[in-house]
Amino acid sequence: MHLYAHKFEAFVAVVELLKTKGCRHVFGGGRKLPALSGYSKNLLKDGNPWCIPINLLNRNGKRYVLLEVDTSEYKNRLSTRLLKQPSRDFDWQAALDTLEQRLLQNSLSWPTPYINHVFSGHHKRIQHQTTFRQQGIYRG
Repeated sequence: MHLYAHKFEAFVAVVELLKTKGCRHVFGGGRKLPALSGYSKNLLKDGNPWCIPINLLNRNGKRYVLLEVDTSEYKNRLSTRLLKQPSRDFDWQAALDTLEQRLLQNSLSWPTPYINHVFSGHHKRIQHQTTFRQQGIYRG
């Protein structure tokens, strides 16, 4: 993820801000998008793997995942989602694996039907630069 640190500065700042607002950081890191037969967007134009930062947070006994997709090589620059764990026994690993596959199949666009089905009423798209600028987190 260090190769991409400059792209995700605001994202990291949001996670740090959430930690000061009562969120406990459970896990954070980057995930490489998987290689899928017939799809090439798992790699950047320079051949490096396409990574997405993911942070698992806990607040008041509820778990959330904050994740971001950098699409700066294409039309939109950054897209951020907040997903709330829909049930106590929810399998984040399986859900994130499927989400990543569908991101690739949708040319790095959020797989909205899948998100609506799995996280019905428990997800939010975050307008990256506008929201972060208003909060004083991002100045870019």
